[in-house]
Amino acid sequence: MSHLHLKQYVPEIKLFVEGKERGDLRESLVDLIIDEELQSPAKFALTLADELNIDSQKLKWLDNPIIQPGKKITMALGYVPEISEFISEGIIKTISTSGFSQSGSPRITITGYDQTHRWLSKSPERDDNTTSLELTGSDIVKLISQKTGFKNQIEKVTEYPTQITTRNNTTYGTILRDRARSIGFECFTSHRKKIEQKKGSTNVGVTNRGTFFFVNPRPKNAKPSLEFEWGKDLIQFIPRLNTSNLVESVEVNSMPNNSKEPIKGIAKMGEEDKLEDKKGISTASEFLSKLEEEPRVKELNDNNLNSQEEAVTRARAELNILGDSLITGNGSIVGNTDLQVGQIIKINKVGNLFNGNYFVTKVTNEISSGGYITRFSVRRNVIRIE
Repeated sequence: MSHLHLKQYVPEIKLFVEGKERGDLRESLVDLIIDEELQSPAKFALTLADELNIDSQKLKWLDNPIIQPGKKITMALGYVPEISEFISEGIIKTISTSGFSQSGSPRITITGYDQTHRWLSKSPERDDNTTSLELTGSDIVKLISQKTGFKNQIEKVTEYPTQITTRNNTTYGTILRDRARSIGFECFTSHRKKIEQKKGSTNVGVTNRGTFFFVNPRPKNAKPSLEFEWGKDLIQFIPRLNTSNLVESVEVNSMPNNSKEPIKGIAKMGEEDKLEDKKGISTASEFLSKLEEEPRVKELNDNNLNSQEEAVTRARAELNILGDSLITGNGSIVGNTDLQVGQIIKINKVGNLFNGNYFVTKVTNEISSGGYITRFSVRRNVIRIE
């Protein structure tokens, strides 16, 4: 007979405002949702049950200065007795209510974003006081990491800078997404940190601040961080196979201003990076070639490219990105703080077509009266055909 572990059945939360633990905030909590997604700052939503103080005629939370916009909230999720496994830290941006009526006091919903949001929404012109910059994706990640205190993990790759001028009227976030896409990379943040709290103290210190990643989401010979199995620890998994966006090759054409000759870059079938490379595994383009007689080719025109090498990189990146849509899926498990955006996980017992490694694109942790659930979205750019 297997032993029951209390840790698996008693979820818990700790909430801190401006570094100070607020047990009263936890007592009023109805639910907490933390969303992490690729190329977006993490966001959170706390819903509180408010109440009217008869003597002061003030609402406990809506009239409380500790939940005003701009306040920093730290959220630790886990299980009794250890609840420092996951921590998210964000700034309050909005406050809304369920409305005032005769049925009783309203519920208050507080939402906000992590600290990278401020910098991802900034324009380089305003921030750097200049009218022209040349930045790569790595440059932007390093800059935002420096400003927010986040660490960074940047995979080395040949990058091509983008010239940013006042005419673009864009932000670090949009530039970063463009630079990541141009080389087939992904950018995302991880907020797993440890709590440092002295015994008897209500103040919290955070170590190992979050990390900003700028990496290839299809690492060669990747080993899964976690494995889940239908009928065991996978509550639900809904996979989808979609070939409508696939192509067998990509051609990128460019006629830069400083060149008299056109530039062409081509990425051919089978040249994608494989999320899983085993016998019997086909890439998205190889799978498509078996389904259709006429080859599908995507052509792109981009006059900002300056060399054939850059055009080939752009073509291969596009072929990789299109292949990412081959298999996608949504799932849920019992609340698990170990599951993170950017991980490679393995899903088993869901049929040969869908068994295998997946890249995690979104994670939602939710604690409510119904318990602690972790929902996730994944994608897979290869397929096994028996």
